[in-house]
Amino acid sequence: PPPPPPPDPPRRTIKELRAIAHGQGIDTRGMERADLERIAARYAPAPTVPTAPSSRSASPVPSFGAAAAQQAAAQKQQAAARAEAERKRRAAEEDQQRAAAAAAEQRRREEEQKAAAARRAAAVRQEETALAAAAEEERRRQAEFAERQAAERRKAAADEADRQRQATAAREAQARAQAAEAERQRQAAAAAEVERKRKEAEAQAQYQRQQAAWQQQQQQQAEWQRQAQQQAQKQAQQQEEARKRAWEQQAAQQRAQQQAWQRQQAAQQQQQHAHAHAQPPPPHPQQAHAQPQPPPPPPPHQQQQHSGPGSPINTKYAQAATQGNGRPSSEDAQQAAITRIKRDILVNWALLPPAFQMLKPIDHLVASFHAHLPPAHGVPGHDYFKKFKPIPHSDLVLGGAMGNAASEDKLKKAVRKIRFFLHPDKLPRDLGPEQSFAVKMLWDVTSDAWEEFCKHKEELDWIH
Repeated sequence: PPPPPPPDPPRRTIKELRAIAHGQGIDTRGMERADLERIAARYAPAPTVPTAPSSRSASPVPSFGAAAAQQAAAQKQQAAARAEAERKRRAAEEDQQRAAAAAAEQRRREEEQKAAAARRAAAVRQEETALAAAAEEERRRQAEFAERQAAERRKAAADEADRQRQATAAREAQARAQAAEAERQRQAAAAAEVERKRKEAEAQAQYQRQQAAWQQQQQQQAEWQRQAQQQAQKQAQQQEEARKRAWEQQAAQQRAQQQAWQRQQAAQQQQQHAHAHAQPPPPHPQQAHAQPQPPPPPPPHQQQQHSGPGSPINTKYAQAATQGNGRPSSEDAQQAAITRIKRDILVNWALLPPAFQMLKPIDHLVASFHAHLPPAHGVPGHDYFKKFKPIPHSDLVLGGAMGNAASEDKLKKAVRKIRFFLHPDKLPRDLGPEQSFAVKMLWDVTSDAWEEFCKHKEELDWIH
């Protein structure tokens, strides 16, 4: 049977392991038991355990072959032991070298720490020296600043004393000058009082002379004003009588024209009744739009706003209204349409019926302006003309308490609104010839009616 395994060597204590490491010059601070056991296994052989004597009897003498085998095995064991010893020796040398390097590194670190401590001590000493020098410099600057302040205070005190002396001298000089000025003023006041009394006496005498002359002039002016008033009243009466005669003649002419128009309408109705079964001829372009029934003559307050049918503006529009009755045959369709539009605007909106010789009052034209924008009078419509907001007639007069007279300020705003709406820069770019001509006619009629109103107002203001 095989021999029993050898028993385990006894376990060393921590103190023994540290003693082995210290013997090799190794610092064991911070090492664990396993580290100490590895060092002990490398540098100290394990203790041998004595083996007990075998209870068996002596083995028989081996043979020659067995002895040779045992000798070879022994040689192998010796070679292995020598190799192990060499290996341990080399490991021990390497551990010694590493320990020496660690010790040298430790000594180098300690020297560096000592050098750093020396440098820190030198820096502290240098900093203390610098602080001491800075403190000394600060004390020196404070001393110099205190000395400068003391010198400035002494200088300020001296300057203040000089200023006080100068101010005292100036006050004394001013007092002397004031006393001299007071004396001069007193003398001047006395002389002025004497001169004032003399001038008052002269002015009183001159006033009495002027009063007498003014009274005489007032008497002459009163006499002249009385004569001028008598003459003005006489002229006003003559003008009023002439105006009344002119309006009576115009009313008689309008009544005659209305009767002639009625007779003409009756004759046309009789002719239509006589030719009721006949084929009617094609309508004339100028007769496509029937003339409206003439209203009664305008009230007196409307007629007073015009200068009369003989004014240049009224004559211009009266002639324009009669141009469409006999147009030449060579006129093309576009010109005929423009002529028809002009006549329709003048007859249906601008001129007073039935004579159609003078413009309507400006307030009536403004109040009915929206009704004559395209598509009125056969002119093609446009979305731009729908934006205009009508102006009621009640917004153009002063009110019932003032006899519903037209307000100049309100009319001026309304005319400005119409001109702004019809301005060429505000109109669309895609208007046709008929639309452009209708806009121009509305612009011209409104401007001329406003000019006629302003002219008539200036005449009334001059008479009043």
